[in-house]
Amino acid sequence: MIEVDHIKKEVEDILKNDGENKFIDFILISDEEDKAIIYASDGVYEMVKFDPFDHGHKDYEEVLEWDFSVDDDIFAKLESGFHIGYMSDECHLGIWSIINNTDIDHIDGFDQYISYCKEHDITKEYLDDIFQLDVEDITSDQEQEEREL
Repeated sequence: MIEVDHIKKEVEDILKNDGENKFIDFILISDEEDKAIIYASDGVYEMVKFDPFDHGHKDYEEVLEWDFSVDDDIFAKLESGFHIGYMSDECHLGIWSIINNTDIDHIDGFDQYISYCKEHDITKEYLDDIFQLDVEDITSDQEQEEREL
């Protein structure tokens, strides 16, 4: 079983040692495969992907902004047996900010994400308070029904 706190610290150390000014956006865990997928970014332009338990090494690769998709890189993974081990508030804000303008093919993965948000008190009010914004409430039943149309 993968310990999220341990892998989070390990990845933060790798980023720091490599002189990368990046922070972990999210960690997806597959207990069945004993595998983690980790994305980190500078919050603006640069993103990298770690796959530390695949191939037995700690390499990471650059992810081009246009090549990252919330639907494919998060929701599809949730559908395939991964679960969220960690997700930054900034990542949640990013998802909540774009979700209504994003085609979602992986509805089950999206539903798992919404369940995660509800279980961890990631709410409109929480994000509004932290970021001093007025984000759309993607967890409301009305929002979910409109997205399914």
